[in-house]
Amino acid sequence: MDIQTLPPRTVIGNYKILKTLGRGGFGVAYVAWDCQLERNVVLKECFPTAICRREEDGTVRPLRAELEAHYLQVMADMQREARTLAKLNHERVVRVYEFFESRGGLYYVMPWLEGGSLREKMEEAADAGQPIAVQTAIQWLLAVLEGLQYLHDKGIVHRDIKPSNIMFDEHEHPVIIDFGASVMHAATTVTQGEFSADYAAPEQIAGKGAPFAGTDLFALAATAYELLSGSMPEPTLRRMLKDELVPIDSLPGMESLPQPLVQFVMQNLQLSPAARDKSAAYWRAVLSGMAECKPLPQPRPVGRWVWYAAAMGAMAVIVGIGASLLPKTPTPTAPQPQQAPPAAEALYRAYVAHNKASFAAAPAEYAAYAARVEAVAAEHHQACDAVLQQLEQELADTPRTTEQKSDLRDKYTDKIYDLEVEYSRKLTESKNAFYNQFVSPFNSLLTEPHLHYPAWRDADFAHLPVLRERLERTYGQYLVLPHHLEQPNLNKHRHRIDALLPGI
Repeated sequence: MDIQTLPPRTVIGNYKILKTLGRGGFGVAYVAWDCQLERNVVLKECFPTAICRREEDGTVRPLRAELEAHYLQVMADMQREARTLAKLNHERVVRVYEFFESRGGLYYVMPWLEGGSLREKMEEAADAGQPIAVQTAIQWLLAVLEGLQYLHDKGIVHRDIKPSNIMFDEHEHPVIIDFGASVMHAATTVTQGEFSADYAAPEQIAGKGAPFAGTDLFALAATAYELLSGSMPEPTLRRMLKDELVPIDSLPGMESLPQPLVQFVMQNLQLSPAARDKSAAYWRAVLSGMAECKPLPQPRPVGRWVWYAAAMGAMAVIVGIGASLLPKTPTPTAPQPQQAPPAAEALYRAYVAHNKASFAAAPAEYAAYAARVEAVAAEHHQACDAVLQQLEQELADTPRTTEQKSDLRDKYTDKIYDLEVEYSRKLTESKNAFYNQFVSPFNSLLTEPHLHYPAWRDADFAHLPVLRERLERTYGQYLVLPHHLEQPNLNKHRHRIDALLPGI
């Protein structure tokens, strides 16, 4: 049993835990049964792993005795934030029914939304080979913007907008969920690094400047880029080193996107916070055709070395946190590189020659780490196949009533879910090894050559941008896993259950 999560059938207050939905650095989410009102709910436990642990009896304690005062202050901060969230009342923002303390921890009670997440809808569309209609995407974005406008008017920045944090209610309307990052921000001394790097704005990654409404809009624009095109935008961390973001309307099949939608995505993906200084209400008006999009005045460009220094500091934090905060696959197309000057080419050849062994070993090391991750995925698929074969056998042995088939669906869906939880844990461990043991040192070779070349001179800094571009162009493919390993689809086995038990 994973002691960091509470096991099924544990009773907390009026709630009996049914299963774990997910866990992160600042909390665990469960599906629970409300014994008093007899309904399913989501029970969110505030559990900052940076400062606390769980005893065998389920009690939450500080990691060490000297952290006790700090832990109590953090819990008080989170409780204060919980009172604010419990007062929220908007149909596009998840309700907090109540919050309470138990066994040393703080718990939120929220409705169980059965319409699935935006992430699931995106994966289902990808599996079916049918992109989500542009007008449908616009309607979803308008609904999320309505929720963000409500939050921002209340002075709340969500800080973790992403497809898995947008759920759908019984009417198929989007609802913003999971205020874990917002709650944890109240406890400012816990950690600065609680965010989802694939959707995080530069001010979150670099820790430069407070998150604001534009921080949430950046994350929503990244979500929209993926929702519409099926591809992630270039990772923010890479853009902080060298911004090569491909405009969404330059991607295949995206050429005819409505211009207001393109403007929403591209303007809110600007690295400079000043370039995103528009409200959710403004963008709702633009996307609904009620207002014309007026570009902001171009801010003064941020110096390349300022972004580089911030990005390098962020890389050190991210590698320590783990694979969930690292960039995914590069963007589908990239601009053609310019011809390097002779002096930069000579420096490139000398640098590669000096580090010949490291560069020569990279392909084999990359293949070995990727094979480990592939093996974890193969083991998971094999285990799921075995479970589904059991379901096929049970259905073949004896005719079943609709009620019995429904019970079978629940039973085997739970089995698949448990396998997915275990797979996610193993996948994270193997990806952590890949990034920490291979990517981090190899990335340093590509981005900090002055640290790995004794003959480096001050004059060589003039050629550093070209040198780094040449190194990344030649060896950058070793910094990311293959797409199917970086973004595994965990829904296909559940879809097989749907195929075996249609209409149940």
